[in-house]
Amino acid sequence: MSDSPTPPGPAAASGPAAPSGPAPDPDSPARARASGDPARASLADGIRFAVGTLTVLPVRVTRWDGPAARLGMLCAPLAGLAAGAA
Repeated sequence: MSDSPTPPGPAAASGPAAPSGPAPDPDSPARARASGDPARASLADGIRFAVGTLTVLPVRVTRWDGPAARLGMLCAPLAGLAAGAA
């Protein structure tokens, strides 16, 4: 049995640690908002969001994020008019 010290492993190495997990998506809406360039939702995204959220009509909501929700709430009166007219 030897009394020699064990060499330091990766945990004992000095220097900056590498980030763990997958790299962030450069095109994600969260990254765009963090960089000061807000992600824009289209008018169609807003209308689909409003109709899908505020009525029982089946629509395919393709975006479910902050910018789409903001525009969807601005389009909420259109969903109300459509539901009231029916």
